Amino acid sequence: MTQSWKNATGAGLALLLMAAQLGSAQAQTAASGGASVKLNAPAVPSAATMPAATSAATPSAPASAAVPAPVSAAPVPAPTAAPAPSPGAPPSAAVAAPAPVAAGLVDPALEPSFCVLGVADGIPPSDAMTAAALVCEALREQHANIDSRPLTEPPMPGRGSAYRVDLLPLGEALVLRVAFEEPVGRVQSARSMQLARLEEVAIAAPRIADSLLTGTPLAQTAKVNTLVGSETRHYAKRYGEVKLGVGFFGFAIPGSDVLGGYGIHGQLYYETESYAVGGELRLGGSSAGSGDASMESFSLGARYFLSAHDITPFVGGGAGVLWLSYVEQGSPVLSGSGFSAGYNDQRDYSGSGLALHAEVGVEFLRLHDSRFDALLRFDAPVYSVEAYSATGTHKRYALPISLMAAYSF
Repeated sequence: MTQSWKNATGAGLALLLMAAQLGSAQAQTAASGGASVKLNAPAVPSAATMPAATSAATPSAPASAAVPAPVSAAPVPAPTAAPAPSPGAPPSAAVAAPAPVAAGLVDPALEPSFCVLGVADGIPPSDAMTAAALVCEALREQHANIDSRPLTEPPMPGRGSAYRVDLLPLGEALVLRVAFEEPVGRVQSARSMQLARLEEVAIAAPRIADSLLTGTPLAQTAKVNTLVGSETRHYAKRYGEVKLGVGFFGFAIPGSDVLGGYGIHGQLYYETESYAVGGELRLGGSSAGSGDASMESFSLGARYFLSAHDITPFVGGGAGVLWLSYVEQGSPVLSGSGFSAGYNDQRDYSGSGLALHAEVGVEFLRLHDSRFDALLRFDAPVYSVEAYSATGTHKRYALPISLMAAYSF
């Protein structure tokens, strides 16, 4: 009995010692900030390692008294190692949270573009703000993600995006410029329009918004009711003037009896410093003694002036339609009394069609409102005149030559 009690007492003391060591190790782990500690539990003495009981030294115990079995120590799990803290952080610091976003700013990918009033020198602030608001509202109506309230101070460069509205004075006119910046400060695209006055911003804003957002050229956004500024101005032109003239002319047809034809003509020319273009109408004829001719023509042509002085020579040419007829007398037939009784084989030539012409002349009074022209003209029909007689059909080429004069005003 005494030996069994000693064995049980020794096992209990071993368990108490092991528990004390385990508690001390946990306290050290908590104090060192969660550093892992590896515990080696002492071996628990078993019944085999206990001193064996001798039957001689110990009196026999009653059969009913059971010797208590030694209590074996349960394995103690090793504590999990805590993550090592970052250098310089206090032992109790948790995982760092993300830095808060600055007040008033959100992710640039989600926020609308700013509407910024840029340069507006010489324009009342209230008018400039209204103009910028009209432009940004037009952009918003075209489905742009934009805050239509204009800002007078630009946002921080490098963040987000913005539509910048500039009102640039140009003499009495105004240039409206709208630029898209992404990020702020870096221009991606821009459009400009010249306006006659500030009130035209209301008309130009939708066109600029359409062009800026869709890439359509500004000229293609114009409609009959949306023209502004320079699109409606009168363009400067080179100097030129229209001159209406009337005059007379004389003509002859070499190789025929027509030597003294005459007539009137009218002309209308547009003249510049170096050239003139226009048209002419001529009506003429001759007497029976001079071939009984008839000549009418309508032609278009041009003239080139060889100088810019008050008296200037010129050369010209053109084409038109020429109607021409004349009579060619045969040999005279004498009567018994010796007087002419007519002509043998009289031929009536006529023809019409396309005719070219060339001319050379002089224009006077070029430094005045009125002008005077004198020229020599050669007509070259592209056809032959024909005549029918008792002896058959006769063809001949006619080349009229005219001496002309006209007064223009």
